[in-house]
Amino acid sequence: ASGSTYICTLCDATRLEASQNLIFHSITRNHAENLERYEVWRSNPYHETVDELRDRVKGISAKPFIETVPSIDALHCDIGNAAEFYKIFQFEIGEVYKTPDASKEERKRWQSILDKHLRKVMSLKPV
Repeated sequence: ASGSTYICTLCDATRLEASQNLIFHSITRNHAENLERYEVWRSNPYHETVDELRDRVKGISAKPFIETVPSIDALHCDIGNAAEFYKIFQFEIGEVYKTPDASKEERKRWQSILDKHLRKVMSLKPV
């Protein structure tokens, strides 16, 4: 889960635990359990602090949206979402809603603008 102490929405391993043990890593919960954890996060029935609550739900603070496709794991779902958002951001840069029939060259320019921005923001060097 992005920004979370926990590495995955289907695993209870923390980032620290995963970095120390990259071999034995497996799915430890299902989508129904994630939904239960989300309800605990949303309602906070034990009146816990944010840190206590976050530890109780193991990083689940949003309603699981992959429960409808149980065969996909969380990491690959996140990768797919990132790819979709990457396309959406390109379309926003190019204002595709104004010119839906933009040329291939124009779309490549949008991609280049987004790539440059991401490299700058994330302090990445071009490959």
